[in-house]
Order: sequence, then C-alpha cells, then structure tokens
Amino acid sequence: MIVLLRVEPGRVIRTARELLSRGIEVKSAGTDALSVLVPSSAPALIGELGRYGQVAEMFATLPPAR
Repeated sequence: MIVLLRVEPGRVIRTARELLSRGIEVKSAGTDALSVLVPSSAPALIGELGRYGQVAEMFATLPPAR
C-alpha cells in the first residue's frame, strides 16, 4: 500500500531520513508530503506513521505483473 504522509514544510528531508533509517521505503517526496510504501505484512505501520505527520491518503498497490 502506498501512503501519502503530509508533514510540516521544512521537515520533509528530515522525516524521510528518519523513515529510511527505520527501514521504511520512501517512494517520493514533495514540499510538504512523502509517499511511503507500507508492506501488506505490516499494516500496523500505518498507525506508526502518525508520529511523523498526517496520513492523508492510502492507495492499494497491485502485485507485480508476471
């Protein structure tokens, strides 16, 4: 699942570094938001992301094509 995480402007890079250091994959970053990949095996991670910002949207991801 891809989660759009809104953060305070100016904290995007710091937040991305914190997430990456915890092994959380950051797919992209903007001026006030990050998109984060949350594995289906770790749905509780979505709740933990609230420490870093506001979970704005969630998008289901499709399995890779064979």
